[in-house]
Amino acid sequence: MKKKILKIALPAIITFICGYSAYSFYQYYSNQHQIRLYGNVDIKEVSASFRVSGRLKKLFFDEGDKVSEGQLLASLEDDTFSNELELSKANLDGARANYENAEIKFKRTKNLFKNDSASKQEYDNDKFALDRARADFEAQKAKVKIAKTALDDADLRAPSDAFVMTRPFEVGSMIGQNQTVYELSLADQAYVRAYLNEEDLGRVTNGMSVKIKTDSSSEYEGQIGFISPKAEFTPKSVETTSLRSRLVYRIRITIKNSDDKLKQGMPITVLIKL
Repeated sequence: MKKKILKIALPAIITFICGYSAYSFYQYYSNQHQIRLYGNVDIKEVSASFRVSGRLKKLFFDEGDKVSEGQLLASLEDDTFSNELELSKANLDGARANYENAEIKFKRTKNLFKNDSASKQEYDNDKFALDRARADFEAQKAKVKIAKTALDDADLRAPSDAFVMTRPFEVGSMIGQNQTVYELSLADQAYVRAYLNEEDLGRVTNGMSVKIKTDSSSEYEGQIGFISPKAEFTPKSVETTSLRSRLVYRIRITIKNSDDKLKQGMPITVLIKL
């Protein structure tokens, strides 16, 4: 009976030993020819805000929406800004008229002064009046530009292709200058933040191509763009009991073919072929 059982079990045992040996050899070979790292997706974010204060008139997007560069995100009530622009234009017209009159008067006084028909005092007074009128005219032109900029700033536009992460305000809210209206996650600037063991530092260089895999089996191409020259202790986000005192080097990997499946903080696996 024992011989019969051994005869049946022996092929299975041999198969297991061969399979385990092959797997161990594969693991050893892989470890010698590639480095496996674990990190997180790091997507650059932008706080979109108005450069002027006012009351929210319209909000065109909500959380999760995709926006394109230059697309209108929100607008403020612009009556005040429009009125300021009209007032500045009116003041500019008045300053232009004063400048033109002062220029004509000075030219006349200048000719009279050459013919000794006007005094030096009259010449100096008219020249001073011309310079003051010119300065006022230039100042009014600058005020028109400022008023026009303020009116344009009542519209908030997307700085780049992005996804809306948060939208803390609703229509009718009073918004202060530089107060965040949209928190945007830039669509084309996704990176991987990972940490390299000290013993692997000499085997990895800037510019190396890497494979990036997510837990959902999506794969991406990447390139190492930065290796920190400064060692640090293993961050708490990837720390285990055995790694608390290990020194690592932070690396940043640019994702070449990023898409909207990548989310901020998503855990990923990095494979670096040596």
